[in-house]
Amino acid sequence: MKRRIYAYISVLALASCAAPDYLAVALPRLEGRPVARALAYLGTPTEKKQEGGETVYTWIRDQSGSFYVPNTASYPVVVQNSGHPTVAFSRPATPSIANAYDWYCRLDITAKKGVIVHTAYEGNAGGCQTFSEKLKPLATKTDKK
Repeated sequence: MKRRIYAYISVLALASCAAPDYLAVALPRLEGRPVARALAYLGTPTEKKQEGGETVYTWIRDQSGSFYVPNTASYPVVVQNSGHPTVAFSRPATPSIANAYDWYCRLDITAKKGVIVHTAYEGNAGGCQTFSEKLKPLATKTDKK
């Protein structure tokens, strides 16, 4: 049962790296639309600043850490005592293996008079997955509006 749980966690961690990139499709569809539409999909931005006559809305996801996966590798141990039977068993090589991750994504939406004029993003798949999933409904719409 534990192996199934750890396998499931590992699959989820790997799946985050292979998430579809809806950002590349959805962000250009926001250009020319009211900022309220982007806010409805993405929620409150991390930052909001004025640059000349434009407003730049920024969403940032920056997370790093590690998760542990049990090591299933083992080595045999044989104990021999004179006059006693030989005892053989397996012992784990190490109790667990640490896997590090560093997720980062920055999404910028620039608006002039409440209308989106430019969109951009940078980051890795793990970091951008949250934003990508939030924009999935817009990216998969067939009417592109």
